[in-house]
Amino acid sequence: MASVLLELDLPRDWKEFQMPTVLHDRPQDLLDQLDQDGKLSKREKREPKR
Repeated sequence: MASVLLELDLPRDWKEFQMPTVLHDRPQDLLDQLDQDGKLSKREKREPKR
């Protein structure tokens, strides 16, 4: 398994921090699907972790 290290500049007020959209949307879609259907397809389970 490979790992990726991301470095992000956080604003002074960390409560304002939001993940970049590209890093948030797909994982959120998969989590929403798990909440709704309780499962993921084999293909979705194999998607690279971002």
